[in-house]
Amino acid sequence: MVPRTLAWVLALLGGIASLAAQDGASTTTSSGSRPRITLLGASITDGFTDPGSQDWRGQRNETLPLKRALAALWPDGAVEIRNRASMMLFADTENLGERQIRLAQRDGSAFLVALDFAFWFGYGAFGHGEEAKARRLALQDKGLDLLSRISAPMLVGDYPDMTGADPRMLSRQQIPDAGTLAELNRRLQAWAKGRPNVRIFPMSDLVATVKKSGEKVVLGGKEVVIPPERLLQGDRLHATRLGMATLTARLLPALRDLLPESHPLRPKEMGQEQILDALGVLGDVQATQPSRPASRPQPAGR
Repeated sequence: MVPRTLAWVLALLGGIASLAAQDGASTTTSSGSRPRITLLGASITDGFTDPGSQDWRGQRNETLPLKRALAALWPDGAVEIRNRASMMLFADTENLGERQIRLAQRDGSAFLVALDFAFWFGYGAFGHGEEAKARRLALQDKGLDLLSRISAPMLVGDYPDMTGADPRMLSRQQIPDAGTLAELNRRLQAWAKGRPNVRIFPMSDLVATVKKSGEKVVLGGKEVVIPPERLLQGDRLHATRLGMATLTARLLPALRDLLPESHPLRPKEMGQEQILDALGVLGDVQATQPSRPASRPQPAGR
């Protein structure tokens, strides 16, 4: 097993390499190019795998980058998905956030998905109290100003409550208190209300449900409940492959609502089972269910 410190260094180097690769990606357009989707955000979108924890099988946690997950919603080769998100957004939120927006503007995409872009424009090591709240709200204003530069249709995630995350990933000082979190979400909703190109995706409701009771899916006409520990990595912050697959199933109706029926990239309706199968996680779902004990043989009659 790779030592934890080395694993962290490798993870951070991977994030830096991802930034460099994004700068090197082509941003030219042509009449024959495929329609594009741009992804903005942080580690959930970028696909962070916690190097310091294991899943329920004792194996290294794995996840799916949102780029790979969303690709299942369109036929092969129908769209080009560009990931401008970075797991390093926490380290330099304003500059890296501005960089993402700049690249997105150059992409000229048909629409954008920004599930966790706002997260670090509100979370951060500010602590608690009135001064900390003011700093968080001021940072949010900067993030919303950046998003306001985008005129294309855009799905933006709101602020989930990540209380209970492993402190080695997210300390208590980085998590807004309940009142501040509610204010961040209220202001985000108010900002979106005056922008017809924006829809808010309720990450807050999704995370609250997952943490409390897991996720319900329907397989073969039967409802199955996936427990929280199978949807979140050991850090209780980032999603597993299965968590990203069920998130994608929830994103589908939100994307259909974002885009008019006439939009060429409006995805077709798909069932949960179809999406989970396309992402190769049906076996993961089945593994979450308790095995039935073998039936005891009935005693022979006398």
